[in-house]
Amino acid sequence: MTAGKIGLLNIQRCNSHGAVLLAYALEQVLIKNGYEVQNLDYKYAGRIVEKSALKRLIKRAGIKLTKQFHLTYMGKKINNKSVKQELDIQTKRFSEFRGGNLHLTKEITDVYDAILNEFNAFIVGSDVVWKPEIVGCIDREIYFLRSVPASAIKMAYAASIGTDDKAILEKYDSAYREAFDSLDYISVREQSMVNFVRQYTDQSVVSVIDPIFLLTPEDYQPIENNTQTLVNGKEYVYVYLLSRNETALAEANTLAQKKGLHILLDISEGFEDAKRLTVPFESAISAGPAEFLYNIRHASYVITDSFHATAFSILYNITFWVFRRGKISVRMTDLTERFSVCSRMYEGNITTDPIDWKAINEKIAEERSRGITYLMTGLKGKRDEAG
Repeated sequence: MTAGKIGLLNIQRCNSHGAVLLAYALEQVLIKNGYEVQNLDYKYAGRIVEKSALKRLIKRAGIKLTKQFHLTYMGKKINNKSVKQELDIQTKRFSEFRGGNLHLTKEITDVYDAILNEFNAFIVGSDVVWKPEIVGCIDREIYFLRSVPASAIKMAYAASIGTDDKAILEKYDSAYREAFDSLDYISVREQSMVNFVRQYTDQSVVSVIDPIFLLTPEDYQPIENNTQTLVNGKEYVYVYLLSRNETALAEANTLAQKKGLHILLDISEGFEDAKRLTVPFESAISAGPAEFLYNIRHASYVITDSFHATAFSILYNITFWVFRRGKISVRMTDLTERFSVCSRMYEGNITTDPIDWKAINEKIAEERSRGITYLMTGLKGKRDEAG
């Protein structure tokens, strides 16, 4: 069987720059290769699991207040800008990006929605589509392609579990045990998780590159949005942090001071920490996917704890440093090992070792070719070549 219309399944509904951009990248690669593609606009990704209806309602209301209306940020400021207003702008930009750059289905809330019958191939991935919160609830049925038509080609591309914490994974052992049975082709993003998946399936399991690397820097340029007005044309350090990290901010401040640079600050927590910066800085919290791309491409340096901010820094050849973030650092470790840049992981000081961009670009080209070949051979039903 050869794929015709392809349904993509990811977590693009989340206002995560990486989640939306990888959905865009995978869609574009398939369109370039002649396929008709839609991203399945599935609403949930690890839904609230509570036996009590009242507790579910309360949790859902709390999430809505935080993520949709940003009411919990009322009164918070960063560099005299309202954090709530910045996040409201960001939400609008995400919505506009999806509307203008992704081919989406209608909103889906049922894992068995009839719209699934319109496709004869499905690709799940990338990002944390197989995280414990998903495998442990009804979402497993769609994110492991168990609820799609049996006759369809079912492929996982660079799927991620998001953690290698044994204590967490052992709790979900029974849920993972039968999760992979419906898949025809299985690839994961992290090489370190290949053996974890292999214990649950007889299928071939390989590691492939994140979808954002399947496009070139030039492919992204048309969708970028110029943000130079934020720093008035000054050169800057782009600080993109998903968790509070006072050390990262201090190191960014020292670096900017030493190099005579400004700071473009895109943080998700610890807004009051920005008051400790002694160099000129501007908030970039309002950045949507298009602004995020521009901010990285034009940065002198990037300091981050984000997988995709690191990935785009590598793709764009921007000098970067990565700070660990809790128990999900497995993603960062795997990414930096893949490109032989482990020295960019912060270990108490900002390293000055030069980055061999020539070798990295050759590796990207090699991994890109391998990833696209995996997709194309799988969609043509050539199991041996894909595996």
